[in-house]
Amino acid sequence: MNKKNTILSLEAQNIPEIINIYNETLYIDFSSNVANTIVKGEKEAQVSVFVLTKDFNQEAELFLEKMLQACQLSKATYKIVVLEMEAYALANYRQYKSDINLFFGFSLENDVFAMKRAYNKPFRFNEKKWLISQSLAELMQNVNLKSELWVHGLKVLFSI
Repeated sequence: MNKKNTILSLEAQNIPEIINIYNETLYIDFSSNVANTIVKGEKEAQVSVFVLTKDFNQEAELFLEKMLQACQLSKATYKIVVLEMEAYALANYRQYKSDINLFFGFSLENDVFAMKRAYNKPFRFNEKKWLISQSLAELMQNVNLKSELWVHGLKVLFSI
């Protein structure tokens, strides 16, 4: 079989049926999205609070500030990192992580996190303290969730 016949025989075959074609994205570089992140507070603060843009308005910010004041934190000791999407959390966490990291409005099972943890229960991971909770909007509307966060989460995390 010569070279010309080989090419023709390959062209005659339906190549997409032979080759496995993947339609899933294997890797996305979210590091470029770090620049689009809004950060309020000092970069070196000991507490980082991560929230989503869709959940962060003036009312939510005031609620969050009051909650952090109740934890005996001054504005100088925490920073608020506002992310456009949950998928940006990992890239931003690497840049803005602190000794204590609070996440509001992030699901426990998504492309970034696969946590086998409960909401509002602090835990240690990679020599850092973590707390994942419901969205600020949910907490503002539900007294039971707010109480659970305070009693089982924040009081334990900050030894109040």
